[in-house]
Amino acid sequence: LDRLLPAGSVAQQSLPLQAQAEQIGSKVSGQWGVLAWSIDRDQPLISINADRLFVPASNNKVFSSIWAFDLLGPDYRFPTDLLITGPIENGVLRGDVVIRGSGDPAFGYPDFTQDPMDPLRLMAQALRRRGVQRVEGGVIGDPFAFDTILIGLSWPRDTGGGSANYAPRVSGLPFQRNVISIRAVASSGGPTIELTPAVQVVPVVVRARRGGAPGLAGRRARTGHLSG
Repeated sequence: LDRLLPAGSVAQQSLPLQAQAEQIGSKVSGQWGVLAWSIDRDQPLISINADRLFVPASNNKVFSSIWAFDLLGPDYRFPTDLLITGPIENGVLRGDVVIRGSGDPAFGYPDFTQDPMDPLRLMAQALRRRGVQRVEGGVIGDPFAFDTILIGLSWPRDTGGGSANYAPRVSGLPFQRNVISIRAVASSGGPTIELTPAVQVVPVVVRARRGGAPGLAGRRARTGHLSG
């Protein structure tokens, strides 16, 4: 509150917290509520719309973070395991490679590494040190660390049908936040589509034309194809 009021102001010096909060709230648009409780006095310090129900949105992250710190500790790291399902014979892995995630939010995330592929390159180097030159089976991603509730109940309504980049599906193996960014660049021969990361296994169907209203990219639930 002190940072939101001018330094040395009368309101800052004399008004109680409730009055200061109401003064600040009168200048803020939207619907919101706050409750600050004094543990020592066992009484509220600030109470504005405290009995109203709101969608908590990202405020839930505060409680989740406090719980995680208390249970796991500040030094805990979410592991991403590299597993093999068969023997290595003459440089050939007679089985599959399994990448098993536990929900590491930093796995392949550009904010934590210069190249999202760096964690996968480290895994490839680990296989090479074990003598693997070729994989006879497949490379399987295991994202099933959590339950089957992968999206918030209201996300289809308030995230553009799930296309918002701040609301990807929950996964135990969230490579680059489970987001593929699509950038369309207008050109004389039609729009040029750029994907980040530049994957080719996700087909993109483009029916866009120049002009008109802003475009929106959506995901087809059954096929997984992206259309815009």
